[in-house]
Amino acid sequence: KATVSVLYCFFVQMEHKNMNAWKVAGTGALGLVLACMFPRVRLELDVLRMRAGYSMLRCEGGSWWATQKEIQFVLSLERTRRLDGAITHVDTGRGSGGITEGNGKRLVLIGGGHSHAYTLKDFYTNPISNTEVVLITKTPLTPYSGMLPGYIAGVYTFEECHLNLVSLCQAAGIKLILAEATHIDTDSKTVTYKADGSQGTCTYDVLSIDIGSTPRCAIDSKKVIPVKPIDSLDMKWRGLLDRIVTDVCNGKHFALAVVGSGGSGAEMTLSMEARLVREITAKNGDPSLVDVMLVSKSGDLLPNHCKAARGEMAKEYARRGITVVHGEAASTTDDSLIMKDGGKVKCDACLWCTDAGTGEWLRETKLELEDGFVKVNQFMQSTSHGDVYAAGDCASLPARVAKAGVFAVREGPPLTANLKGHLVTPTPPPVAFVPPTSFLGLFGTGYPGNCVASRGTMATSAGWLWDLKDWIDRAWMAQYTL
Repeated sequence: KATVSVLYCFFVQMEHKNMNAWKVAGTGALGLVLACMFPRVRLELDVLRMRAGYSMLRCEGGSWWATQKEIQFVLSLERTRRLDGAITHVDTGRGSGGITEGNGKRLVLIGGGHSHAYTLKDFYTNPISNTEVVLITKTPLTPYSGMLPGYIAGVYTFEECHLNLVSLCQAAGIKLILAEATHIDTDSKTVTYKADGSQGTCTYDVLSIDIGSTPRCAIDSKKVIPVKPIDSLDMKWRGLLDRIVTDVCNGKHFALAVVGSGGSGAEMTLSMEARLVREITAKNGDPSLVDVMLVSKSGDLLPNHCKAARGEMAKEYARRGITVVHGEAASTTDDSLIMKDGGKVKCDACLWCTDAGTGEWLRETKLELEDGFVKVNQFMQSTSHGDVYAAGDCASLPARVAKAGVFAVREGPPLTANLKGHLVTPTPPPVAFVPPTSFLGLFGTGYPGNCVASRGTMATSAGWLWDLKDWIDRAWMAQYTL
């Protein structure tokens, strides 16, 4: 391994004379030391570390040591994956601490988002007696956002990327109301909901909201499909997929646009392109008849990530022939998107993945909102009503975080601890949500053979990153399979 490190440094120095090859030497040496405790995978990780270090020498921004820290974080996850192997079982049994005595209050949860999924599971593993918990949600299955692009690409089945809220509620003894919340009366502490044309109400002592977000479409057109709410995207996507494949196999051109260049839009574009190529090829059609493009207001892909990540994603787009259009969509015609600067982009259908908003019905409540989102403090508690909490995309936190599933997942534990604090006596001190200073973004490309990783100043792409992403996502889903 020492020989490999020296030779590697020599070739890097020969190819990039203006770069400090000793940085790569340090990268390899550090990898050797850190991996020495794991004989099965240490050589593989050394190679991955050297490759990642070499890749980062070609990138700009951030200190070298900060980048090494980010690389080590990713490799620590990969080390765990390779040592643990396949996910054969996740302990979903009840906790060993027994049943906590409750104070007789009722907790109502609105929405089955990622944060509430943790709450449901926690009430199963660590139940509270003399307490009623009610979940109001309009669908019995809730999608996991991390696997949704893979589902769109045809990599995952519907069942593999959806949580079964019915089984979670049954296991935890939680009452499930399949309905859509329409109003909250904070004076009478009552939630109004509708289902199958009828209306009902449910009173609460403590309330939590986790209903996600919906894009604020600047265009009112039938050809525009909002990516959220996610639970309604499936049917629309399948209909659009059938339409495109049929048209192309009949020799027609089709132009598909995605508006929004953030993580969701960038990954979704790649997933749809990959699925279309596979479906059209399988029916002996010509995939070149489909033009897939992404419309970006900033002109960049992944604008909230480092320059290196934007570069890695841009290379994948260029390799696949996907066009990035710089501009802001303003309206549509029968066959085009009209940009704010007056330009036109050929477009037969459009997926909208930008400008997150939330349920308009929240504006009719007395809850303090910020740009339509429920304003909360660091404890996920409403700033206007101490008995109301919110998490996920529908919440506006003091620390600005992106509307992404990675944060909703992390908000679950402190939210649940604080909700449970209202249900027991004496009340424990609240737990604050502390957002991470950096987070790992793993973006699938629609093909299991490649994935783009971004964390802080570190960015790279590789096939093994897809295996890591798949392992992380399946492990998360396995926690909630009872």
